[in-house]
Amino acid sequence: MDSFDFIQAFGAYLKQDEDRAYVYAGQKPNGLFMLRTKNAHKKYVFKGYTTEQPVIPLRLLNFIAKTPKFKGRKLDNYIFIGYSFSILSCKLPKTNKNISLILLDTNQRKIDIYGAVNLEDGLLESVIEFSEANNFEVSYDFEGQISRSINKKSTKKEVIKSEQREIPPKVFISYSWDSAEHKLWVLKLVSELMRNGIDVLIDEWDLEKYKNDLQFFMEAGIRGANKVIMVCTTNYAQRANQRIGGVGVENTIITGEFYDEINGTKFIPIVKCSNGNITSSLPSYLRTKYYIDFSKEDQYMEKLDELIRKILGIPKYKKPALGKIPSLISEEI
Repeated sequence: MDSFDFIQAFGAYLKQDEDRAYVYAGQKPNGLFMLRTKNAHKKYVFKGYTTEQPVIPLRLLNFIAKTPKFKGRKLDNYIFIGYSFSILSCKLPKTNKNISLILLDTNQRKIDIYGAVNLEDGLLESVIEFSEANNFEVSYDFEGQISRSINKKSTKKEVIKSEQREIPPKVFISYSWDSAEHKLWVLKLVSELMRNGIDVLIDEWDLEKYKNDLQFFMEAGIRGANKVIMVCTTNYAQRANQRIGGVGVENTIITGEFYDEINGTKFIPIVKCSNGNITSSLPSYLRTKYYIDFSKEDQYMEKLDELIRKILGIPKYKKPALGKIPSLISEEI
C-alpha cells in the first residue's frame, strides 16, 4: 500500500460511515481527495507523496499556496501523507494549525501522525480506526490530547507519543577517496553513526538506490538530507576549491545551499588532518565556520560524541533556567 493507495482506501472507508464526514472528490493519480467533516464543517484535503527522499517544508508550503481551493471549494486544513518528511517538516504542524502529517511505514506497518491536535476528534478517530483495521501500529503526538476526548472503543492499544520515537535524522557524507585507509576510516565513522540511530547516506552503500547515477545521488542526497558531514582533508579541500571530480560537484551543490541556509546548521565540517595544518584541510568557504577536529586518534570517542550531539541537536551541558536578578546595593564612595 503506497500513500496514494492509503488515501484512496481511506476515502472508501469514510464513505461507509458518513455520520462523520462527506467525501467530496478523489483523484488517485494525483494522490488527492477532499472531505468535509459534519461537526465543524471543515474541508480537509489529503495530499500523498511517493518519494523516499524527505519532503521538505518548502514543498508543503508551496502546495498550500498553490492550492487554496479544491474542486472550487476553499480549504481549511491540509493532511500530507508520505514515506519520509524532514525534521523541519515534522515541526510545521506545531506552528501551523492547518497542517497535519501522516508518516507511512509500509515495511514496519507503522504510522506516525504529526499535528494530531489539528484534526477534529472524529477525523482523528477515523484515521486510527482505518489504520488499525489495516494492521498498522498507530502513534501520534499528544500535544493537545490532554484537553480532548478520544473515543476509545476502537483504539484499545496504548498510543505511543511520536516524540518518544523520533524520525532518524538523514545525514549525507561528502568525502574524498584519498586512500583505501582513509575510506575505511570514513566507513567506520559512518557505522558508528548508524549504530547511534543516525540514518547515513554514503556512496559505498547507497549509490545503487539512485540507479548508480552519481550526479543524481549527490544532488538528491545533499538536498534531501537533514545534515551534511564534510570529511575535510588536504586533498578534499583542494578538490573542493578547484571544483575537481565528485568532491567538486558536491561542493558546487553544497555552496549553493550553504549561503541560502537560514540557520547555518545543516553543514558540519569534520577535519582529518595529518600534517598539522588544519586550515589547508578546509575548503576556503569553511575556514571561518565551526568544525570538529578528528585529527588526534586518542580523542576519537570524545569527538564522535561531539559529532553525534551536533547532528541530534543535543548539547552536552543543558542550559540552565534564567534566575532572578539579585538585589544588589550600591555603596557610597
